[in-house]
Amino acid sequence: MTVSSPYPCHREALVREVHHRIKNHLQGLVGLVAEQARQRPECSDCLDYVATQLRSVAIVHGLQSRQPNGDIRLCDMLDEMVIAMQRSQPTGRVELAFLLERGSVRVADDETVPIALITNELLRNAAKHGGAEGDIRVTLAEVRDGVTIEITNTGQLPMEFDFAGERGLGTGLTLIRALLPRRGASLAYSQSGGRASCQLTLAPPVVSRVTSDAMSS
Repeated sequence: MTVSSPYPCHREALVREVHHRIKNHLQGLVGLVAEQARQRPECSDCLDYVATQLRSVAIVHGLQSRQPNGDIRLCDMLDEMVIAMQRSQPTGRVELAFLLERGSVRVADDETVPIALITNELLRNAAKHGGAEGDIRVTLAEVRDGVTIEITNTGQLPMEFDFAGERGLGTGLTLIRALLPRRGASLAYSQSGGRASCQLTLAPPVVSRVTSDAMSS
């Protein structure tokens, strides 16, 4: 027999408060790591990398603290991730476009952190290889079975690079392969002229559509 809580609103408020506190603790850790990076310039690259990962998880908990039932919408996550990237490292122009109704795609609860960390890695790679003078374009669009996040930047993919064949992968892309959900997610790379592109395709059970009533609530 299933027994429902007599105080669902109270429970929901407590869960949001927990997410808010976790976010604040993670932001405190980000600050400590950043301070260590300043004091130890020989380790700054590694420490900055750790800080961006912590920041990505903090973004997830921050969004969960603001949404009813802790729901995370993919548009909101991308917004926060792009803003965090621009604040944490020098980049050129960044364009973010949503080619679908905002708030219409929800990320599954158990996939929010992996998708945030994957997105962080893809954005970092685009900023790193696109250069501070280049430009980055992030597009979220509908496809038949789900959605695709496409990130393009100025630059060329290395000749030996093959994500599917696991050749030419650095630490970040190796992490992405480990985090990529086994069902409902795929990642592909392509080159068009002077622009490199990656396409992260997400489908159920990783993401799901949100009803019009839920979007307006």
